[in-house]
Amino acid sequence: MVSPRSPGSSPRRSPSPRISTGGAIPSSRPRSLARRSRHSRSESGATSRIPGTTTDTTNSGGMERIPFIWCSNNLMVSFATQAYLYRRMSGDERFRVHEQAALDWLFGVNPWGVSMVIGLPHDGLFARDPHSVVAKQLRVELTGGLLDGPVYTSIYRNLLGIRLQEADEYAAFNTGFIVYHDDFGDYSTNEPIMDGTANLTYLLAAMSGMRRSSARGR
Repeated sequence: MVSPRSPGSSPRRSPSPRISTGGAIPSSRPRSLARRSRHSRSESGATSRIPGTTTDTTNSGGMERIPFIWCSNNLMVSFATQAYLYRRMSGDERFRVHEQAALDWLFGVNPWGVSMVIGLPHDGLFARDPHSVVAKQLRVELTGGLLDGPVYTSIYRNLLGIRLQEADEYAAFNTGFIVYHDDFGDYSTNEPIMDGTANLTYLLAAMSGMRRSSARGR
């Protein structure tokens, strides 16, 4: 789904000042007059541990890492889908926290505080400059498109043809082992992906259908 973007508007919003640890999507702040703004969180955010992405023993007993290779968001949404299908088929809720953590990551509970799904939440912080000629030339919003997602810094530095077209607004949080850029010039982290978008569409639709079925059964 594409939504027209007003040619004269300034679409960026200031990022949320911190990452919620309670599973909620970070709330957005009022729209900034500047097109881009610097963050104020500490650089340690680039290596934050959250359930579903790194080994965590706080409430889960530990789990495998999701590697930040190219299209890491494919792995994240696939992990959430696998956990969901297991829960639905078995009735076992043991991995529910990991399923939710993966979804939370995609919708903004990550070191950058940015939703990896274009346009969602629509009043929140999401990619405004995806690596998409369609979005750039037609000035449309590719609502619902899932982005590639962060990659290891070592991968990013060795890719050919990448050149950021604007100052890195997330520079303070791209000092660790993974990077993400909301910039048209970064095809490795900011390009909408069809397979991941299809996977996420299925998962959200399935979860919505499951919720409606549960409501009818009450």
